Amino acid sequence: MEKYYQSYNISYEKFTPDWFDADNQKVVDKFLFENSESMIIFIENYFAQFNLSKQSLYGKKVLVTGCGFGGLCHYFAKHGAEVVGIDVSPLAIMGAKEIAKNKEMYIDYIAADLCSIEKLNQQFDFIVDDHLLHCLTTTQDRKHYLDLMKNSLAKDGIFLLETMVFHGRIQTPIGFYFDEDNVLWQELENSNEVMIRKIAPSIEIEQEVIASGLKINYLYYHAELAFQVFPGFNDYPFEYLPRTVRLAMSI
Repeated sequence: MEKYYQSYNISYEKFTPDWFDADNQKVVDKFLFENSESMIIFIENYFAQFNLSKQSLYGKKVLVTGCGFGGLCHYFAKHGAEVVGIDVSPLAIMGAKEIAKNKEMYIDYIAADLCSIEKLNQQFDFIVDDHLLHCLTTTQDRKHYLDLMKNSLAKDGIFLLETMVFHGRIQTPIGFYFDEDNVLWQELENSNEVMIRKIAPSIEIEQEVIASGLKINYLYYHAELAFQVFPGFNDYPFEYLPRTVRLAMSI
Protein backbone atom coordinates (compact mmCIF):
# COMPACT_ATOMS: atom_id res chain seq x y z
CA MET A 1 0.00 0.00 0.00
CA GLU A 2 2.94 2.35 0.61
CA LYS A 3 3.47 3.42 -3.01
CA TYR A 4 -0.01 4.93 -3.30
CA TYR A 5 -1.20 5.86 0.16
CA GLN A 6 1.58 8.36 0.92
CA SER A 7 0.76 10.51 -2.10
CA TYR A 8 -3.01 10.32 -1.56
CA ASN A 9 -2.73 10.97 2.17
CA ILE A 10 -1.41 14.43 1.25
CA SER A 11 -4.84 15.30 -0.16
CA TYR A 12 -6.45 14.62 3.22
CA GLU A 13 -3.89 16.19 5.56
CA LYS A 14 -5.58 19.60 5.30
CA PHE A 15 -8.74 18.23 6.97
CA THR A 16 -8.11 18.85 10.65
CA PRO A 17 -10.19 17.05 13.32
CA ASP A 18 -12.48 20.06 13.88
CA TRP A 19 -13.60 19.88 10.21
CA PHE A 20 -15.54 16.70 11.06
CA ASP A 21 -17.42 18.24 13.98
CA ALA A 22 -21.20 17.96 13.93
CA ASP A 23 -21.55 21.78 13.84
CA ASN A 24 -19.66 21.78 10.53
CA GLN A 25 -22.19 19.41 8.95
CA LYS A 26 -23.28 21.72 6.14
CA VAL A 27 -19.70 22.15 4.94
CA VAL A 28 -19.10 18.40 5.13
CA ASP A 29 -22.31 17.62 3.23
CA LYS A 30 -21.44 20.14 0.51
CA PHE A 31 -17.99 18.59 0.11
CA LEU A 32 -19.39 15.06 -0.07
CA PHE A 33 -22.03 16.07 -2.62
CA GLU A 34 -19.58 17.83 -4.91
CA ASN A 35 -17.21 14.85 -4.83
CA SER A 36 -19.89 12.27 -5.58
CA GLU A 37 -22.25 14.24 -7.86
CA SER A 38 -20.79 12.97 -11.15
CA MET A 39 -21.03 9.32 -10.11
CA ILE A 40 -24.53 9.71 -8.70
CA ILE A 41 -25.69 11.23 -12.00
CA PHE A 42 -24.11 8.30 -13.86
CA ILE A 43 -25.72 5.73 -11.55
CA GLU A 44 -29.17 7.28 -11.70
CA ASN A 45 -29.00 7.66 -15.49
CA TYR A 46 -27.95 4.03 -15.79
CA PHE A 47 -30.80 2.87 -13.54
CA ALA A 48 -33.33 4.94 -15.48
CA GLN A 49 -32.10 3.74 -18.88
CA PHE A 50 -32.34 0.08 -17.90
CA ASN A 51 -35.54 0.41 -15.84
CA LEU A 52 -33.85 -0.49 -12.58
CA SER A 53 -35.44 0.69 -9.35
CA LYS A 54 -33.30 2.22 -6.63
CA GLN A 55 -35.53 0.28 -4.23
CA SER A 56 -33.85 -2.84 -5.59
CA LEU A 57 -30.67 -1.75 -3.81
CA TYR A 58 -32.22 -2.68 -0.45
CA GLY A 59 -30.20 -5.50 1.13
CA LYS A 60 -27.74 -5.64 -1.77
CA LYS A 61 -24.01 -5.84 -1.14
CA VAL A 62 -22.25 -2.81 -2.59
CA LEU A 63 -18.52 -2.11 -2.83
CA VAL A 64 -17.25 1.42 -3.50
CA THR A 65 -13.58 1.53 -4.51
CA GLY A 66 -11.56 4.70 -4.00
CA CYS A 67 -14.30 5.85 -1.62
CA GLY A 68 -12.49 8.82 -0.06
CA PHE A 69 -14.65 10.32 2.68
CA GLY A 70 -17.57 8.15 1.60
CA GLY A 71 -20.05 10.41 -0.17
CA LEU A 72 -20.97 7.72 -2.68
CA CYS A 73 -21.17 5.12 0.09
CA HIS A 74 -23.81 7.28 1.79
CA TYR A 75 -25.90 7.27 -1.39
CA PHE A 76 -26.11 3.47 -1.39
CA ALA A 77 -26.54 3.18 2.37
CA LYS A 78 -29.52 5.57 2.24
CA HIS A 79 -31.15 3.14 -0.20
CA GLY A 80 -30.75 0.24 2.20
CA ALA A 81 -27.65 -1.42 0.75
CA GLU A 82 -24.94 -3.14 2.80
CA VAL A 83 -21.96 -0.98 1.87
CA VAL A 84 -18.21 -1.55 1.99
CA GLY A 85 -15.95 1.39 1.14
CA ILE A 86 -12.26 0.88 0.41
CA ASP A 87 -9.59 3.55 -0.01
CA VAL A 88 -5.81 3.42 -0.08
CA SER A 89 -5.51 6.43 2.25
CA PRO A 90 -5.79 5.68 5.98
CA LEU A 91 -6.55 9.36 6.57
CA ALA A 92 -9.48 9.19 4.15
CA ILE A 93 -10.85 6.12 5.92
CA MET A 94 -10.44 7.74 9.35
CA GLY A 95 -12.42 10.73 8.08
CA ALA A 96 -15.06 8.56 6.45
CA LYS A 97 -15.62 6.68 9.70
CA GLU A 98 -15.96 9.93 11.66
CA ILE A 99 -18.50 11.35 9.19
CA ALA A 100 -20.54 8.13 9.22
CA LYS A 101 -20.52 8.11 13.02
CA ASN A 102 -21.83 11.69 13.14
CA LYS A 103 -24.61 10.69 10.73
CA GLU A 104 -25.37 7.50 12.70
CA MET A 105 -24.83 5.53 9.52
CA TYR A 106 -23.17 2.10 9.40
CA ILE A 107 -20.72 1.57 6.54
CA ASP A 108 -17.83 -0.89 6.60
CA TYR A 109 -14.76 1.19 5.74
CA ILE A 110 -11.40 -0.44 4.98
CA ALA A 111 -7.99 1.13 4.34
CA ALA A 112 -6.33 -1.10 1.75
CA ASP A 113 -4.45 -1.11 -1.54
CA LEU A 114 -6.60 -2.94 -4.08
CA CYS A 115 -3.52 -3.43 -6.24
CA SER A 116 -2.02 -5.83 -3.71
CA ILE A 117 -5.03 -7.64 -2.21
CA GLU A 118 -5.41 -11.11 -3.70
CA LYS A 119 -9.02 -11.71 -2.65
CA LEU A 120 -11.80 -9.78 -0.91
CA ASN A 121 -13.47 -12.93 0.53
CA GLN A 122 -16.95 -11.78 -0.44
CA GLN A 123 -18.88 -11.02 -3.59
CA PHE A 124 -20.89 -7.94 -4.36
CA ASP A 125 -24.09 -7.22 -6.26
CA PHE A 126 -22.76 -3.80 -7.25
CA ILE A 127 -19.20 -2.58 -7.45
CA VAL A 128 -18.72 1.11 -8.16
CA ASP A 129 -15.35 2.57 -9.08
CA ASP A 130 -15.37 6.07 -7.56
CA HIS A 131 -12.80 7.44 -10.04
CA LEU A 132 -10.09 5.01 -8.95
CA LEU A 133 -8.98 3.38 -12.20
CA HIS A 134 -7.38 6.49 -13.68
CA CYS A 135 -5.40 6.89 -10.43
CA LEU A 136 -3.67 3.55 -11.08
CA THR A 137 -0.70 4.37 -13.27
CA THR A 138 0.98 1.05 -14.05
CA THR A 139 -0.20 -1.73 -16.34
CA GLN A 140 0.39 -4.33 -13.63
CA ASP A 141 -1.69 -2.48 -11.02
CA ARG A 142 -4.57 -1.83 -13.42
CA LYS A 143 -4.64 -5.48 -14.50
CA HIS A 144 -4.59 -6.70 -10.90
CA TYR A 145 -7.39 -4.31 -9.95
CA LEU A 146 -9.69 -5.30 -12.83
CA ASP A 147 -9.06 -9.00 -12.19
CA LEU A 148 -9.91 -8.49 -8.51
CA MET A 149 -13.12 -6.67 -9.38
CA LYS A 150 -14.18 -9.46 -11.74
CA ASN A 151 -13.55 -12.08 -9.07
CA SER A 152 -15.46 -10.01 -6.50
CA LEU A 153 -18.66 -9.67 -8.55
CA ALA A 154 -21.66 -11.83 -7.74
CA LYS A 155 -23.07 -13.97 -10.56
CA ASP A 156 -25.54 -11.28 -11.66
CA GLY A 157 -23.51 -8.38 -10.32
CA ILE A 158 -22.83 -5.07 -12.04
CA PHE A 159 -19.54 -3.16 -12.05
CA LEU A 160 -19.93 0.56 -12.81
CA LEU A 161 -16.92 2.67 -13.72
CA GLU A 162 -16.35 6.27 -14.80
CA THR A 163 -12.85 7.23 -15.84
CA MET A 164 -10.96 9.91 -17.74
CA VAL A 165 -9.89 9.17 -21.30
CA PHE A 166 -7.24 10.62 -23.57
CA HIS A 167 -7.88 12.46 -26.83
CA GLY A 168 -5.68 14.16 -29.37
CA ARG A 169 -6.13 17.76 -28.25
CA ILE A 170 -5.22 17.31 -24.58
CA GLN A 171 -2.76 19.91 -23.34
CA THR A 172 -1.32 20.08 -19.84
CA PRO A 173 -0.65 23.20 -17.77
CA ILE A 174 2.79 24.17 -16.58
CA GLY A 175 4.11 21.64 -14.08
CA PHE A 176 2.40 18.62 -15.68
CA TYR A 177 3.23 16.44 -18.67
CA PHE A 178 2.23 13.18 -20.35
CA ASP A 179 4.69 10.41 -21.16
CA GLU A 180 4.44 8.00 -24.10
CA ASP A 181 2.13 5.68 -22.12
CA ASN A 182 -0.44 8.44 -21.45
CA VAL A 183 0.60 8.67 -17.80
CA LEU A 184 0.22 12.18 -16.38
CA TRP A 185 3.19 13.34 -14.31
CA GLN A 186 3.35 16.27 -11.90
CA GLU A 187 6.56 18.19 -11.30
CA LEU A 188 7.03 19.03 -7.62
CA GLU A 189 8.85 21.96 -6.03
CA ASN A 190 11.73 19.77 -4.88
CA SER A 191 12.46 18.81 -8.52
CA ASN A 192 10.89 15.38 -8.04
CA GLU A 193 8.23 14.07 -10.38
CA VAL A 194 5.27 11.84 -9.50
CA MET A 195 2.82 9.85 -11.61
CA ILE A 196 -0.68 11.01 -10.74
CA ARG A 197 -3.02 9.67 -13.46
CA LYS A 198 -3.18 7.17 -16.29
CA ILE A 199 -5.45 8.77 -18.89
CA ALA A 200 -5.67 6.10 -21.56
CA PRO A 201 -7.56 6.25 -24.86
CA SER A 202 -11.05 4.77 -24.73
CA ILE A 203 -10.12 1.80 -26.92
CA GLU A 204 -7.25 0.91 -24.58
CA ILE A 205 -9.61 0.90 -21.58
CA GLU A 206 -12.00 -1.37 -23.48
CA GLN A 207 -9.12 -3.73 -24.22
CA GLU A 208 -8.05 -3.79 -20.56
CA VAL A 209 -11.58 -4.64 -19.47
CA ILE A 210 -12.01 -7.39 -22.07
CA ALA A 211 -8.60 -8.87 -21.19
CA SER A 212 -9.74 -9.16 -17.55
CA GLY A 213 -12.67 -11.34 -18.59
CA LEU A 214 -15.31 -8.74 -17.76
CA LYS A 215 -18.16 -8.27 -20.21
CA ILE A 216 -19.01 -4.70 -21.28
CA ASN A 217 -22.79 -4.23 -21.21
CA TYR A 218 -22.82 -0.45 -21.57
CA LEU A 219 -20.29 2.12 -22.75
CA TYR A 220 -20.96 5.82 -23.03
CA TYR A 221 -18.36 8.32 -24.21
CA HIS A 222 -19.17 11.41 -22.17
CA ALA A 223 -17.76 14.65 -23.61
CA GLU A 224 -17.91 16.58 -20.35
CA LEU A 225 -15.22 16.22 -17.69
CA ALA A 226 -17.03 16.41 -14.37
CA PHE A 227 -14.23 15.90 -11.87
CA GLN A 228 -10.83 17.34 -11.03
CA VAL A 229 -7.72 16.29 -12.94
CA PHE A 230 -5.40 19.02 -11.64
CA PRO A 231 -5.84 22.18 -9.52
CA GLY A 232 -7.63 24.94 -11.38
CA PHE A 233 -9.03 22.69 -14.08
CA ASN A 234 -12.35 24.57 -13.99
CA ASP A 235 -10.62 27.59 -15.56
CA TYR A 236 -8.77 25.52 -18.17
CA PRO A 237 -9.97 25.52 -21.83
CA PHE A 238 -12.48 22.70 -22.22
CA GLU A 239 -11.04 21.41 -25.50
CA TYR A 240 -7.69 20.69 -23.80
CA LEU A 241 -9.13 18.61 -20.95
CA PRO A 242 -9.58 14.82 -20.89
CA ARG A 243 -12.97 13.33 -21.73
CA THR A 244 -14.90 10.72 -19.77
CA VAL A 245 -16.06 7.19 -20.50
CA ARG A 246 -18.72 5.38 -18.46
CA LEU A 247 -18.96 1.61 -18.43
CA ALA A 248 -21.21 -1.05 -16.92
CA MET A 249 -19.72 -4.54 -16.76
CA SER A 250 -20.65 -8.03 -15.66
CA ILE A 251 -19.11 -11.50 -15.63
